[in-house]
Amino acid sequence: MERYLFPVERVSFSPDAAVPELSRFSRRAPRAGGNETPREGFTLIEMMIVIVILGVLAAIAINLTFKMTGKAYEDTLKSDLSQAYKASLLYHNDHPQGNVTPQILRENGYCPSDDVALTVVDGSMDGLRITATHPGVQGKVYEVDHNGRIFEQ
Repeated sequence: MERYLFPVERVSFSPDAAVPELSRFSRRAPRAGGNETPREGFTLIEMMIVIVILGVLAAIAINLTFKMTGKAYEDTLKSDLSQAYKASLLYHNDHPQGNVTPQILRENGYCPSDDVALTVVDGSMDGLRITATHPGVQGKVYEVDHNGRIFEQ
């Protein structure tokens, strides 16, 4: 006679044979009285594993969000510097000996983004240097030179 770990019923494979109920079997070991009860729901360990997995996924998502926000602020700085450079070109086409100021840049098409601090270090045509900072990008200062190159200081 064969021994099985779980109760086994012999089932014939005829189309009229009754299908045994799966709810009779449970993953829980039999109680001391010998009767088995169907198990419903999740164990504490299963719930803790799900919560840990969700926590890890949330931490990854939050980290990526902060990185993307910082990148967006850097792109805003670069865009503002590019726009300021083009506005300075417009001004210098009409006034080759003049020096640009933030006010002159605005008059020639520069529209500053929110919270961007633009500083004209040198407003001459040959030595143009404009810097920009943003509070969302702490410790980074971007600059555009007279050739239109944008770089981090």
